[in-house]
Amino acid sequence: MTLLLSISPIIILIFVLFVFRLSLAMSGIISLIYTILISSIFWSLPQIYTLSSLLKGAFISLDIILIIFGAIFFLKYLTQAGTIQVIELHLKALSPDRRIQALLISWLFGAFIEGTAGFGTPAAIVAPFLVAIGFTPFLAIIVALTANNASVAFGAIGTPVRIGFEGLKTADVSFYAAFINLITGMIVPCMILFFVIMTHKKDRMKNFIECLPFALFSGICFLVPYFITSLYAPELSSILGSTIGLLLMTIITKFKIFVPKNIFKFSDEVILNNEQKKSSIFNGIYPYIILLFLLLIGKFFFQNSKIFSVSLPADLSYSLQLFNPGIVFLMTILITLFFKRINNQQFKLCLNASIKPLFKTAIAIFSVCSLVQIMIATGKGITPLPGMFEEIVIFLKSNYFPYFSILIGAFGAFLSGSATVSNLVFAPIQSQIAQQIFYSEGWILAFQLVGAGAGNMIALQNILAVQSTVESSGKEAEILSKLLLPCLIYIVIATIVGTILSKVII
Repeated sequence: MTLLLSISPIIILIFVLFVFRLSLAMSGIISLIYTILISSIFWSLPQIYTLSSLLKGAFISLDIILIIFGAIFFLKYLTQAGTIQVIELHLKALSPDRRIQALLISWLFGAFIEGTAGFGTPAAIVAPFLVAIGFTPFLAIIVALTANNASVAFGAIGTPVRIGFEGLKTADVSFYAAFINLITGMIVPCMILFFVIMTHKKDRMKNFIECLPFALFSGICFLVPYFITSLYAPELSSILGSTIGLLLMTIITKFKIFVPKNIFKFSDEVILNNEQKKSSIFNGIYPYIILLFLLLIGKFFFQNSKIFSVSLPADLSYSLQLFNPGIVFLMTILITLFFKRINNQQFKLCLNASIKPLFKTAIAIFSVCSLVQIMIATGKGITPLPGMFEEIVIFLKSNYFPYFSILIGAFGAFLSGSATVSNLVFAPIQSQIAQQIFYSEGWILAFQLVGAGAGNMIALQNILAVQSTVESSGKEAEILSKLLLPCLIYIVIATIVGTILSKVII
């Protein structure tokens, strides 16, 4: 009975989300109200703990919303300023081969967007890119979502770790997760290649094999620097990995190394010479150079600087760090204004487009964060019942648990559309189970992190968001059916790799 009550907030969230098909914001609020009621009735949780949990949930949400606002505003500003279009034009002109375009744009440029912005923006930006250069909307969606996994672990400048694992021991977690993704991530460019060549009915094997060296090398060019960066500045792993990867693969493509002799095009497609006048690539990438410079300064000089700290009731506290990616995005825009101005009307469009999606997102994040905080707080209730998390831990406690840890992280991202939210919900449970079964807490949290990244491939919110950007809707089931197997393959391989590495590296 106690176990059923303990997991009921998550069951209610899933039930309302899928059966009644309400938004995550509305589902979260209903689940939060339910959690408050049962924590008061069955755990006799004092109101001061409930209030404190709600306040901490609100502050954590503020931190995340600031990041989302900064990321969206940054991308909208660059679009209005024309810098995104410069990057798009250069990527399009680099090679007419559709396989190479898909790998460069979805795998490498998508990883860069994930590293800087996260929260569903990579697929929402990559898919329109691909459609603009001739991909069908459905294929663009599939390719964009397939690529969104390894880079997610350190998305939005490390938010899934920095906020998702708040209060937990995270030493070596980034290194472990990056090591797992270093090996597992090599299959992703191959899956992207597979989806592109499947548009042809003939010579599929030939088209796949001849481009396989290019795909594998693109994996190496991203994942090796991604892994090395995790040793020193994990927040920048996806950013630096994708930046170095893009530079290397651009050179590789220019000099026709690993580039197939045959140009792959879609059926009935005519390849035209691109005579469109191109601006210097520097005009497209200089805002990102500024962003990267500010991030490095923040990382090494302002890592522990706080804007404010607040003590909450019931011995809880919260601090807003100066090194918040959202603030870094806004500072980058201020500097960019000196080089590339936009008019007042364009600025208002950017502002409105950045603020508009925040309301529902803020409610969803607040409700989930607060729900988790209340579940944690029930361990301090007046009744002798173990807290909700403690009860779940007791039930799941098993020496076989590590084999399901990555799957749990993926499930959380599938539901919430966010690796950060998945970590907020499931990382405390996974951490406690690791302690109970005497398994490395660092490895278990790394499993959670890797799984949360993999789950983004099939995350419901991401699917809905990316469909809206390419004006394609109502294909959720078809998209899920295409992506479910690749996602499960990633989870299975990551589980095998992770469990082996956890026994070798202690």
